[in-house]
Amino acid sequence: MKVALIVDEFGGIWQACIGMARALSRRGVDTTVFKGTTVMPTKGLTSGFINEFGSNLRVISLPIFDAPPRYLWFQLRNYSFFQRHLDKYDVVHGFCPEASALLIHFSRKLGKPFITSIHGTPLSELKAFTLAPVSEWTRGDFFTNHFFLGFPLYNTLIKHSLTYADHMITCSYFTLGEVRSIYHDINLPPATMIYNGVDLERIRCIDARNDRRIAPTIVFLGRLVWRKGLIYLLQAMTKVKNDFPDLKLKIFGRGPMLDRLPTLLTKLKLSTSVQVMGYVSYEVLIREIKMSNFAALPSLYEAQPISALEVMACRKPVLAFNFPFAREYIRPNYNGMLANPLDVDDLASKISLLLSGIDTCERMGDNAYEHVERYHNWEYQAEKYMNVYENVRRK
Repeated sequence: MKVALIVDEFGGIWQACIGMARALSRRGVDTTVFKGTTVMPTKGLTSGFINEFGSNLRVISLPIFDAPPRYLWFQLRNYSFFQRHLDKYDVVHGFCPEASALLIHFSRKLGKPFITSIHGTPLSELKAFTLAPVSEWTRGDFFTNHFFLGFPLYNTLIKHSLTYADHMITCSYFTLGEVRSIYHDINLPPATMIYNGVDLERIRCIDARNDRRIAPTIVFLGRLVWRKGLIYLLQAMTKVKNDFPDLKLKIFGRGPMLDRLPTLLTKLKLSTSVQVMGYVSYEVLIREIKMSNFAALPSLYEAQPISALEVMACRKPVLAFNFPFAREYIRPNYNGMLANPLDVDDLASKISLLLSGIDTCERMGDNAYEHVERYHNWEYQAEKYMNVYENVRRK
């Protein structure tokens, strides 16, 4: 079987796509990932360049205009390229629906089944963003991201994908329910829920045993945008730092909030307690997680964050807000903790509980690893994807 995956160039969706692609290739599936990139070689291929990852996996990077709406320019810029290449595949999978919606009709014209993956709904993302105070809005929220001016196009492309795809895959039951509720006015395709996964073997191979950390440490990882809840975490830190004067918070990621963090940390008197690490390599990130006590990821909206699964795969519990999406992978006091939504006091209380009970934290971390090993191992999830591919081919 030959499978084509189409995805955007960065973020959690890209991580999920390449993780799944690697697992498919290890099972003998000839897999090609088509992704956008703003970094093209100055010599050689003008339409794209190829990275080989073994005999069964290749990533073809195609040019993308570095201007909103990037996902639309990606398809328009490379449409002729896809026309020449998609007929080589048995199944076309739009892993990023807004970056592949226009290619559905071409795939159907070739008689190739088209699958779309849904990682969240535009309306829910917009609602989560509107909780942000006006002072936290950025130009990117209006133009680069999917909010406000970008929302109609983003929503239209998602709806288009759902209308014309042969099959839909969601990464959580929460997201599946959202799609059915919000898009009840269209004839949705057959659906399968397959959880996101992590590469457990890759994480195991990153050793942190020789590193020592005496001070208690919390990590936050993710794109630095409002809906990730970082502002709530920083406010909670101001409430616990007196009881834990040596406590450190390490922030990993980049985004619109990055440039404003130094001013915010000074205002909250957290400059000595918080370290803004920015973007680091995957190996460094995993090592830092393994050396931490736990991760605090108080997002306001997610489908199913890869970052939380990676933390759990490092045998660390996750602290999150008690939203439906978080309850799908966190069992309170078993493999993590949940704080009342948007409640800074309760978030601070849960941080204190995790820092005070080292044995309890370690037990939760072990349970977290067992949960990921059972439900979020890409080796198991790849088989479910293969079953979907085989089924759509037979129809």
